[in-house]
Amino acid sequence: MNPTRSTALASIFLTLSVVAIPACTEGSVDEGFETSTSQWRAIDPRFGGNTPADGSIITAKVSATATGATLFQEVKMDATGLGRIREYRQYVRGWYKVNGQDFPQNTGSDKTGPPLSNQWQEDGTVGNGAYGYRSDMDDLSEYTTVAGVRSECGSIYKGKDEPGIEADEPDEVELEFHLEFRGELINPREPATNVPQRSWVVRGHARRTDAGTWEDVP
Repeated sequence: MNPTRSTALASIFLTLSVVAIPACTEGSVDEGFETSTSQWRAIDPRFGGNTPADGSIITAKVSATATGATLFQEVKMDATGLGRIREYRQYVRGWYKVNGQDFPQNTGSDKTGPPLSNQWQEDGTVGNGAYGYRSDMDDLSEYTTVAGVRSECGSIYKGKDEPGIEADEPDEVELEFHLEFRGELINPREPATNVPQRSWVVRGHARRTDAGTWEDVP
């Protein structure tokens, strides 16, 4: 989930470039596969060093803008050894508040997925900001070969999220959010088997002072 304006559901912080990628075929060759048995089987699916540690709590920081403030934190996700079939999935639950009141938000990197709730759900849907689908890659969610070439057949996953919220109205004086995330490396053909997982929390709280500046609240 990326930062959002408190007066609109979508705030564009990045320009996404969606690239048409040829479908991956079972006969294609890429680094990191057991080619002698099944070219589709991941050798050693694992999260990379950029993915938050399991159980970690990440605190967002406030930054002043020309019209108010932004409270967000960039989070990167990565994985290796995925073969051609295993994919990353991201799930989220939590809440946003403006001036102490619940503020509805949508899921997904572009805030066009289903509404956020306190129940686990996928962070977006296909075509609406979901992470990890080989058929729906963009600058925030992609697969590459070991050589760094974007490809649906890639065994390496790279993703980026910027959970947060933005204030741009004079009466918006306090921002707060608490989001819990769970990343999984699933096999779409056998979704319930051997699924590596990591969970982390991103939260933030900021308030405008009497002097008009913004500060983080411990």
